[in-house]
Amino acid sequence: MIAVSAVFLALVRTLVEIYRLRAVHGPSFAMADALPYVTGAVIAAVGAWAAVGSFMLKRYSLATAVASVTILVLLAYKVAVLGW
Repeated sequence: MIAVSAVFLALVRTLVEIYRLRAVHGPSFAMADALPYVTGAVIAAVGAWAAVGSFMLKRYSLATAVASVTILVLLAYKVAVLGW
């Protein structure tokens, strides 16, 4: 459950980042600035869906594994696309 919660927190954090970018960039904010974050949010949402689905089917080990892999994929995506 902790891993699934971490994936949900990553999803919320990713979506909130779009609002922070809009506040920082002001009128010059473009959708292209937000697209990497939207992609990260989609990755987190799909991972959370798979983890919660596994959890509901009482596949607790699979749910933990899916959530853990999702977190690793999000970290790799962040480093590859957005930098450290």
